[in-house]
Amino acid sequence: MGASILIADDTSAILDALQWLLEDAGYLVECTRNSAEVIPLMLEKHPDLVLLDVWMPGTDGRDLCKQMKQQEALRPIPVLLMSAHRDLKQMSEQAGADGYLLKPFDMGELLTTIDMALRNIEGAHLSVSQSQL
Repeated sequence: MGASILIADDTSAILDALQWLLEDAGYLVECTRNSAEVIPLMLEKHPDLVLLDVWMPGTDGRDLCKQMKQQEALRPIPVLLMSAHRDLKQMSEQAGADGYLLKPFDMGELLTTIDMALRNIEGAHLSVSQSQL
C-alpha cells in the first residue's frame, strides 16, 4: 500500500489532475477544495504528506500550515505549499512548510519532490517548478 497524501486546492482541475497522477503512481489520495476541512481531515486520516494550495478561500494555505505546525499531532506530517507566486520559497519558509511546489508543475519533478518529502530528506525546502499542469 502506498503512502497517503491529502491535497487541498480550490481549483477542481488541479485536484483532479493531481489525484489521477498520484493514484497512478501508487499513492492513496484524499482531496478537498475547502480549507476548513484540511485540519479535521488530517486529524481523522493521518496522511503521510499534505499538498496545500497557498491561495484558498477562507483560511489560506500559509495560515493553515502555521496552525498544523503548532499542533503536536500534526507537526511531523510534511507539508508542501503550492502556488504560482514568485515568492513561494519565502512564503513557505515563513509558514513553516517542509517545502513547496511552484505551479505549473513538471510531473517528474513533482513526483521526485513528493518522494523526497516522504523520505524526510534533509535540506528540506524542496522545490518543483515549470511545465505541464
